[in-house]
Amino acid sequence: MSIAKQVSNLATWRYMPEEFFCHVRKYDSATKNQTLFFQDIADMSIKSIILCSARGTGKTDALATTALWSATVLPYFLQIPIRVVVISGSQLQSDILYDYCIESIESDSYVASQVADKPLRHQTKFKRGWIKALPASLKSTLGHRADLLIIDEAVEAGDNIIKRAFSILSGSKLGRVIISSTPHEYMSFFVDIWEQPQEFGFKKHGYWSQLECPWVTAEQIERLRQTLDDVTFAIDVLGEPRSPDTFFPLEDLKECRTKERPRYDGMSYTQMGIDWGWAPAPTVITIVQVLGDKRDHLQMLYQKPFTRMTPTKLDNIMDTLISEYEIQKIYADRSHIHENQRIIGRGHSVQQVNFRGVKPQLMGEMRRIIMQHEIDIWENESALINELRLYTEDKKKGQDRVDSLALACWKSQKSKSNILVPRSGAYHRLPSTFGDSVKDRSERKTSKE
Repeated sequence: MSIAKQVSNLATWRYMPEEFFCHVRKYDSATKNQTLFFQDIADMSIKSIILCSARGTGKTDALATTALWSATVLPYFLQIPIRVVVISGSQLQSDILYDYCIESIESDSYVASQVADKPLRHQTKFKRGWIKALPASLKSTLGHRADLLIIDEAVEAGDNIIKRAFSILSGSKLGRVIISSTPHEYMSFFVDIWEQPQEFGFKKHGYWSQLECPWVTAEQIERLRQTLDDVTFAIDVLGEPRSPDTFFPLEDLKECRTKERPRYDGMSYTQMGIDWGWAPAPTVITIVQVLGDKRDHLQMLYQKPFTRMTPTKLDNIMDTLISEYEIQKIYADRSHIHENQRIIGRGHSVQQVNFRGVKPQLMGEMRRIIMQHEIDIWENESALINELRLYTEDKKKGQDRVDSLALACWKSQKSKSNILVPRSGAYHRLPSTFGDSVKDRSERKTSKE
């Protein structure tokens, strides 16, 4: 390629990355979605982009080309080296995107001319920059710096990796990030960003659907429509986030999450729930407070599982928590009567609950609370949120945190007794369950004094 031709191509590629895409990938044209995406890539004022796509829509191809364009075309105009880091759900997924880059290096003379050293398995150095493909790990997010961060299959990479990875851009003059994924996990940070892009400072495009891809035939689409359930079809074929039909509706569960950790209000009504564990299952302690004049809104203040702990040590922990949060009522699974009697013997108010017998009512009440957004759960309580997300009525294990939360919330809302409670999509009326009179907080404090 002559110098004049190369300069002409560079001038075109700088503001039309889709032309660079067609050149290096040997395509006749880009799809409409790819073209719109590349228009934003050319606009350096756009720092953060999110792509939500179905499977097989050409997003990885577009992302690989963006990495190459950033490392081989953009530096010619900006006159600075540009570092590109690619993170995916696994090293294998990162390597798939990186292999697309290697294919272009091997097949295109211009891209090859920009390579400074022989490409390595996970890194290629160019004359002005480099591309690295990293696994989704905290070590990767802490040990590298870049000017362009690409997170592919972000849902599989995980919420913590996405949040921590943004620090890779610290100190960069460009500081651009692209996150992309098939939205197969509704309760994910990726979907949070997609649904509220302005809050997180991202620009989003329309769904990358297989319906827009000329290489996917109408017959193939129809076959998938007939074989997949509606939720899976929406996610895999249309690229749209969908919430599956779960016991605790995921749309409502998302509304119950809070960015800030709830703090104890010294004037609030507090309850503790204890789900005793049979080894190796843990004993889980949960504390909630009830706010408002009508005592109709809950906040989870504390939850922790305990394993391999002597009775004396666990008793001391409970006494400390009861004193610190001024617990007024404790609901405990009656499976461990002796342990409950020890707590009662120390002067605390314990209501023993036949968990198996009233579990439908307990979980029905918990479901109603979540569906009406009447509880705040700190978003960092990932273990609990994951259990709520996966909860089923038939499952016997791995629900200790949910059970403990349900006990802590039981009979806590004074104004919500004798109301309709949803159970697995149906409704039934509970008898009045608020039978425990509790002194006003100010009266209790006065009596203590």
